[in-house]
Amino acid sequence: MGSVVAVSVLPDLTYFLRFSLLYLGVAPLPRLSWGRPIMSESASAAEPVTRPVSSPHRENFNQLLALNPNYFGNLAGSTLTPVATLSTDTAYEQLTCVGYNLDRKALEAAFEVKLASGYGGGLCSDGSWEYVRFWLDYGSGWQDAGVTGVNVHDLPGGVDCLGAQQLPVSYVATLTIDPTTSFCDFPVLPRVRAILSWNVVPPDAPSAAVPVPADWLPVFGNVLESTIQIAPRPFFLSDVLSELEISPAKLPIDMQAALQVPIPVPDPGPLDVTTLAHLYAGAGVAGTTAEVAAPSAQTVPAHRFGLADLTAATRHGADPLATLTTLESWTSIGLDWTSAITALSVLDADVTYEELGCVGLDIAQSRLVATLRIKRANGYSGDLCTHGSTEYVAFWGDFGSKGCTLSYLGTAAVQVHDIASIPAGGLTYAVVLPVDLSAFERPCDQPLIGRVRAVLSWNTPPSTVDPNALTYWGNRVDVHVQAPVESPNAGTGPNIFAIGGIGVASIDSSYNPVTHATSGGGLTTPGAHFALTGALTDVRACPFGGEVVVNGEPVLGGSYRVQVRNLTEGTGWTTLVNGVTVVDSGGVLHTNMPVGEYYAYLDHSNNELAALADWFTTTDDLWEIKLDARDAASNPLGEVRYRIQLDNTAPNVDIHIDSGGDCKKFLVGETISGHVVAIDPNNHFGSYVLGVLPNTLPGGTGVLTPTSSTVQTAPAPGDPWTLDTTGMSACAYVVYVQARDRTIVSSSTVGWYSPLRAVGFSLD
Repeated sequence: MGSVVAVSVLPDLTYFLRFSLLYLGVAPLPRLSWGRPIMSESASAAEPVTRPVSSPHRENFNQLLALNPNYFGNLAGSTLTPVATLSTDTAYEQLTCVGYNLDRKALEAAFEVKLASGYGGGLCSDGSWEYVRFWLDYGSGWQDAGVTGVNVHDLPGGVDCLGAQQLPVSYVATLTIDPTTSFCDFPVLPRVRAILSWNVVPPDAPSAAVPVPADWLPVFGNVLESTIQIAPRPFFLSDVLSELEISPAKLPIDMQAALQVPIPVPDPGPLDVTTLAHLYAGAGVAGTTAEVAAPSAQTVPAHRFGLADLTAATRHGADPLATLTTLESWTSIGLDWTSAITALSVLDADVTYEELGCVGLDIAQSRLVATLRIKRANGYSGDLCTHGSTEYVAFWGDFGSKGCTLSYLGTAAVQVHDIASIPAGGLTYAVVLPVDLSAFERPCDQPLIGRVRAVLSWNTPPSTVDPNALTYWGNRVDVHVQAPVESPNAGTGPNIFAIGGIGVASIDSSYNPVTHATSGGGLTTPGAHFALTGALTDVRACPFGGEVVVNGEPVLGGSYRVQVRNLTEGTGWTTLVNGVTVVDSGGVLHTNMPVGEYYAYLDHSNNELAALADWFTTTDDLWEIKLDARDAASNPLGEVRYRIQLDNTAPNVDIHIDSGGDCKKFLVGETISGHVVAIDPNNHFGSYVLGVLPNTLPGGTGVLTPTSSTVQTAPAPGDPWTLDTTGMSACAYVVYVQARDRTIVSSSTVGWYSPLRAVGFSLD
């Protein structure tokens, strides 16, 4: 096992597996200054550049890059001559923390918007985008994890109710991933790199101008790294069968689906103080030899690992007899109770073991995120195969309250453990608290900056009544955040803020509330972003397809109905009455079923993302969506309507060889020519790629022209392609083609993909 000491916390593995089969069914960081935490050793130590709010490079950024993509000299392999060398300028925005939330499997990057302007306009404008691309390194090099974005705007400066500057404002960019996992004996600790870039999406693939995209540096923004821990994966039935050398094929057919069902294992519970004393104190504990503790383990003091016993004894109303029993137990194993009580009494907000660094708001998903760093290899009550210990973070907020008072918003937590292989820079974790900020929404012309405080406490829940209280281990961080912008009718009438994952402001559709008429083509605007993740769709307009999710703010106590009709065919309204999948603030999925034609509005704690409808589409037509709402007394509150263009048909592709015909033999060194077809029947073409397989033989895959395009080909026979086979191995190959369109598929991804078509040939 991967523990720092050989402590038996699980049953013998063979016994456990057989039972399962039967079951079936450190170097401390410097103290952080207010609102400017830096969490990675790779973060720049330089002070932010003092720069005037008005900057020609900033104001004319897009135009300058259009004239010369290497205008600022950040394209290492470009042949274009830079005009003004500028890289990783953090005067306007800066990444401050990168962490990982184990429960949500989400990478979280906190960043600050520092100045009052330079972001494309106020909240009533389109503003601009801060993009964050994440890279992961599990030990074999950087892998692209994906990109997300946050819409930012010019915000007012000035001071808050305490006289502190309102800027910078802290945001969080979130990206859900599917990480590589292993069992608890083998900690998975990938390195994560985040690249913050204003108004330019960081590249994800090598090119002549960017040979190594993970090393690309933004013009405005910066790069930050940290190490994270991935949650251990559970045992599956397939693991049990493998350990027992039983072929899955021997299972009945109706049990095959259970191969990847997690086997429930009871939480072993916290380790007792005797076990922890043996784990951390070694030969200093009665009945323990020096070999028990790992030689590399740092000694953990008794007032740390015995915190639960000590706080129980010092708590108001503690039972003296129970305390006496605990004291005698400590004495029996050689622990000094009095010294531990004394050491704990003088401890105040110690950050030797853990420290809170950043707090920000994921404004799109209404979640507060705090990033903390674990600094030591041990002192967290056991390794990953044990219960470990808990890092609590309490969140407080003030969005213009009378008296400048911080109100308690809630507490979130993460389990942490002893990890012997912890790197010198520690491990960063993100703690997430969903918050309902609808009460603080303001019109776009009335921006509101709020105060947020996060308080970290190890293994002791922090105060829920005193925002200034700090416990024995932990610290606090204060920041400012932007309150969300009010959506029309939010909370008072029918509201839809996103359709198919896209904000309604980014869909070409308008509605006349007097005549109930809609207009527009129903496509996204070019360059639209997903409302909840900030990811870029396409620089061109996009249709919708698959499962179209409708999101809207609730009218508490009220109900709503969603209807759709086909405008292309001129059909009547169809009422959606299928179950709607919603997720509560704890991450648990539920189904909201209608009563008759109307669904009950759920509050944000029961419907975190405000999902109102799941519409499963099939056609390629123009449709209209209507939502009407009622109050708690079933009185009508009005309706809203939007148009969207559907496209549920993938592109068509084909490929052939002209020189000699399909599936013929050629000599190494010959140039093979042919034609390729890649066309979208609905004129929403995205791109196509050409490739050669296998691609692992000596000599490579020759020179294929073209390899991709964002423009569809001519009709059959299509566009020409060539393959120079010089240097390739004598073998059998295929040239393949695959295309995608620009459809927003099931409210989450871009592109219906065509089948892969290939044509074969051999080389002698």
